[in-house]
Amino acid sequence: GLPNGQVKALLLDPTSPAEARRLLATSRGHGVYESTDGGLSWRSLNGNLPTEAARSPRGLLLDPADAAHLVLALAGKPEEGGGVYETRDGGKTWQRLNADTPFPDIWGLTADPRDFATVYAAVRFYYDHDEERGYPGGAFRSTDGGRTWSMILDYHYVEAVAVSPADSRVIYAATNDHPFHDDYVAEGILRSEDAGLTWRHENSGLSHLNVNCLAVSPHDPSALYVGTGGNSAFVGRDQGVQ
Repeated sequence: GLPNGQVKALLLDPTSPAEARRLLATSRGHGVYESTDGGLSWRSLNGNLPTEAARSPRGLLLDPADAAHLVLALAGKPEEGGGVYETRDGGKTWQRLNADTPFPDIWGLTADPRDFATVYAAVRFYYDHDEERGYPGGAFRSTDGGRTWSMILDYHYVEAVAVSPADSRVIYAATNDHPFHDDYVAEGILRSEDAGLTWRHENSGLSHLNVNCLAVSPHDPSALYVGTGGNSAFVGRDQGVQ
């Protein structure tokens, strides 16, 4: 079965038949797993992933146009195998993509609903005491499937990113407290309407600014679902989004 560990990502392949539903999951401490019987049994998809880094999966994407194409985020320094990986054969073999932009403390991946080649990474600031250098946190975007990246939001702790299915220029970033830096406090949700050039707070009605996850409804782009610290869940509506 699926190993006992925190599940950071759980995906359903919509192209799989109902009688043999395909599920994909990441398990903290174990890696990436697949079920082709609706969750009754599971098998590892770790393939040639670095053994140590595979224990820290932080994000998983499934290409809606190609069920064998997955993109995976593993936390860790590059020399430890951390990075963004891709498989095009359903997990048999993996290739690291982000050689030039390391994300030691990556927390999530999101793909543009309109263009799977446009990928967003949510990253937390990381300080390497051995190298005496810091790796910036924030929101990053790749327009070539994860090979090259540019920062669109400079922020110490971004835990999740969401993109509107109605307008790719509308992006949401979830911020959280940094557990090791008291000066880095959560600011709730940040929203951009110009593809990340400018950002503003979107916190009306939120009682807790530590945001852990968020998603725009694929059926109703005006609905934003938010999960926060304190076991709270919210739904926000933007009447300007159609």
